[in-house]
Amino acid sequence: MFEGLISTLSILKPFTLRAAVIFFAVSGSLLFTPTNFIATLGLLELVSSNRPAIGLLFLLSAATLGAEFLVAFYKLAVAQRKKKKYGKFVREQLSNLSADEKSVLRTYIDEDVSTRHFSMSQGVAQGLEGKGVLSGSSILGVPGSGDHFPFLLQPEAKKAILARPEYIDK
Repeated sequence: MFEGLISTLSILKPFTLRAAVIFFAVSGSLLFTPTNFIATLGLLELVSSNRPAIGLLFLLSAATLGAEFLVAFYKLAVAQRKKKKYGKFVREQLSNLSADEKSVLRTYIDEDVSTRHFSMSQGVAQGLEGKGVLSGSSILGVPGSGDHFPFLLQPEAKKAILARPEYIDK
């Protein structure tokens, strides 16, 4: 019973914001436009007899727009918080690197590349992936090279290294 209603509402969700803006503008203009101008348009009787319904439409559309704004603001705040938390995590990982991990990261910076290929049997790249500094950018290896796979230097890690090169100094 409710599955049909939920699927119908989920289909209509993209139109909610547009409809709320239109209803807000139209009902607001009908409510707050001077009476003599509404009379000139020939809408005075319509607006007078339906003023409570127009007011309700105005309030509901304003509430919908407010809710959409709050949801968008909340999502933005959560995304910023996650980004800040991840940046702090990466900087923490970069401050505790071994010498071989530093040398691997130095090659990314010296060669100005974001992806390098490493053997899956090499533990350094795997360790840096586990720390969140590198990520495996593909599950496909390089043909004919055995077990070499691409590893991407995370943008937040690269940004931190460029800001503080002492993370990868010997």
